[in-house]
Amino acid sequence: MKIPTSFVAVVLFAFGTPLLLHADPTPGPVNSITPVTAATIPPALVTVLPRERFQVFATSATKLKKLSDAVAKMKSRPVSDKTSWAYWANIHGVMGASTDPQWDQCRHAHWWFVAWHRAYVLELEHQLQAAINDKNFRLPYWDYLDAGQRKIPAAFRKTTSPLFEADRDANEVGFEMSDLKKTFSATKYTGNMIAGGFGGSTVPSGTVNAASSKRGRMEQNPHNTVHVDIGGLMGDPRTAAQDPIFWLHHCNIDRIWEVWIKNGPHTNPAGAFTTETFTFPGVNGQPVTHKVADMFDTKKLGYTYDRLNLQVPVTSSTPPPAPQPKQRPGSSPGATPEPSPSVTESASPSETDEPLQPRTTLATVPDPTPIAVTAKPQTVKIKTAPVAPEQNMLRKDLDHKKTKKKVLLTLEGIEFTEPPKHLYKVYFNLPNADAKAGDAPQYVGTLAFFESPDGHHAHNDGDRTETFDITDVLATAKKAGNYDPDNLAVTIVPVSAPKDGKRAAPEKAKEITIKNISIKTTDE
Repeated sequence: MKIPTSFVAVVLFAFGTPLLLHADPTPGPVNSITPVTAATIPPALVTVLPRERFQVFATSATKLKKLSDAVAKMKSRPVSDKTSWAYWANIHGVMGASTDPQWDQCRHAHWWFVAWHRAYVLELEHQLQAAINDKNFRLPYWDYLDAGQRKIPAAFRKTTSPLFEADRDANEVGFEMSDLKKTFSATKYTGNMIAGGFGGSTVPSGTVNAASSKRGRMEQNPHNTVHVDIGGLMGDPRTAAQDPIFWLHHCNIDRIWEVWIKNGPHTNPAGAFTTETFTFPGVNGQPVTHKVADMFDTKKLGYTYDRLNLQVPVTSSTPPPAPQPKQRPGSSPGATPEPSPSVTESASPSETDEPLQPRTTLATVPDPTPIAVTAKPQTVKIKTAPVAPEQNMLRKDLDHKKTKKKVLLTLEGIEFTEPPKHLYKVYFNLPNADAKAGDAPQYVGTLAFFESPDGHHAHNDGDRTETFDITDVLATAKKAGNYDPDNLAVTIVPVSAPKDGKRAAPEKAKEITIKNISIKTTDE
């Protein structure tokens, strides 16, 4: 039944703010409907449809054709057109100086990373819907967490397709399971990688890019790893959104946020996190503004995901219990409570960001000469520093679980003339490590520099430093039986993108230098 215009007007007035999605649920041209600017949407007025993993989506020739046709139509428009593919790619990043205030706006390396990209992908989806006149169209996602789906889908590799991009360095991505476990085992949203945060550290309102040290676990893995593995346009924040695979990648990043929330108990932050807003051009060119608080429930945005189960086994760490909703006045003790929103009260800075406790240096590189790494693995000897016995976590007889301390490995002052087009794997006490070492017990983590030569998305704090929590790796080394605190080493292994699941040494590698490598301890 067609909803009368007068009824729609009443609904708009009754809810106090205009609606974000289309108020008319019946079939009709998308471009005849004016998107507006909030997200309090009565369920009856929203068509909720699933975003499907691409291997399911592609079984429908009709859906695949709609995706191709929509992308082709947007690509046919000039960059000056706010409904063009080029314009929308420039919203994420742009080569050279931006000539439009809505360009070069992608949020990276802080807690609004995933929220901004949720709004960005949603509004691009609306543009695709309008291009093919089908408001029921939903973008698919690239489910590379499935080990059988690590290659870019064939439809995106067909050279005659508008989904194809010639400027890619590779067609496959790969992960170490321990990295993915750390991401999905995060028990809180806010905080950087060392603090165990899923989504990133707090920053002031309006921050576009922050220091790389503020990114959360999910932004590093799988997000940055995918960008660097594929390379080409995808390897540079200024050009990444030009490649159609970018959008399926970020649909999956958006889904991973949902997976983490629903497989908790996990919650999104409250307070300042929820009040941030992001504005994009609507399908008719008018601005559409999204408030973070209105984006937590994807059903209110018109979509769900066809797969929300955990695909990665999590560690044994137990998340904090879910907050109990307050009982409504007049309800009986046995009554079913109202569901709580997936937010929690804002935490103090000491709970949200990297631990602020003083750090004690346990070991460092004795040679002040910067460490150079090119295409071959580089092993660096680490010398222990004088430290009080009770503080020396490197002692073979000291149990880290009893001391409740973290041991951190830090690569300090990383420099390069241009961002490397490949990953680096870091190992502790595995001097013979190479590209085949993979997820060995001595594996520490991955360096993935998703940056631009001009410094976009780079170390905005003036120092590119990468820190890894090696507490458990150190404990494993001690149990191995051949651990010697006077013979410690860190090995950095450059690796290419995988081919059929196997990585190798990169064929072309630019030199990076590292000023120092240190091991420090801090209270948990």
